[in-house]
Amino acid sequence: MKSERELAQEYAEFETKFLNATKDIADAIQKLSPTNLAKFKRECKRMLPAGLANLIRELNR
Repeated sequence: MKSERELAQEYAEFETKFLNATKDIADAIQKLSPTNLAKFKRECKRMLPAGLANLIRELNR
């Protein structure tokens, strides 16, 4: 069983990875051409509902 300190470190590492991933995505979006930005927006409307459903399912486990 992990100690409180190990659990805190594990979560801090997860939080850092999560925030870095969202920053990387935001940075990549800013680099898209207007055409690909429009495509990404259309694809998000298709992908996000399924992706969010999967995330919510995982959080409710």
